[in-house]
Order: sequence, then C-alpha cells, then structure tokens
Amino acid sequence: MTRRALRVAHLEAHAARRTAAHAARLPLALRRLSDAHLEDLEDAVNAAGGTGLPVRPWEDPHPALTGPERAAWQWAARTGRAALEDVWTPPPAGAAAVFQVEAARLGGQDTVPDRHARAAWALMAALAAVTLEERNA
Repeated sequence: MTRRALRVAHLEAHAARRTAAHAARLPLALRRLSDAHLEDLEDAVNAAGGTGLPVRPWEDPHPALTGPERAAWQWAARTGRAALEDVWTPPPAGAAAVFQVEAARLGGQDTVPDRHARAAWALMAALAAVTLEERNA
C-alpha cells in the first residue's frame, strides 16, 4: 500500500465512526485532498488522539468577513461540532471557495498549528464541495 493509500485508509477509519450519511461524505472529501494536505490532516488527527482536529480555525472569525464569508464560517463551525445523529445543513453557495482561500492564505506558513489549520480548511472546502454536489445531483 502506498503512503497516500495508508493515509486515506487511516483517516477513513476515523470517518467510520460517523453515521452512514456522514460517513459517505468524508471519504469523498478526503480523496480530493492533496498529498500534503492528507499528511498534515493525518498529523492533526493524530495530535488530537484520533478524536478529531486539534484546531478549528473557523471558530474565531475575523471582523472583516463579508456576509457570504461569515455564512461559510458559521456553517464550518456548526459542521465541525456536529454529532453523529445531527442533521448536517448544506453549506452556503461559494463556501468551498471561501475555505480554499483561507487554506491558501496559510500556504507559506510552516508551523505545526498553521499546517493543521491549512489542512482543516482544505478538508472543510472539500466537504462543502461534496455536500453541495450531493445536494445539486
């Protein structure tokens, strides 16, 4: 098994704890991530003891957010706290792009918290895209 396949398998094992509806979305989102984001995400999940992410950058919105950006951040905060049985609301249109911008903003940063935050944003972008595609299918 390649390193990438091992990373995906490791992260999918964590997704297996979710209900069927949610478990179907997370593996699809994981497959969209770059190798670098997968590596950083795996490191983040391991740092949290396999129970989620040690960072949730969307929990601290900055005041300059526009209305659509704020809605995307609020969706990320709700989704990041969602329990297995919770209903996941669909993200606002454009949420994936908002999260991609946030991940790119951290692109030159190489501290562990920045790498974890960048991976968290990338995962949230992929999850938003998968959820919107599912809704629009």
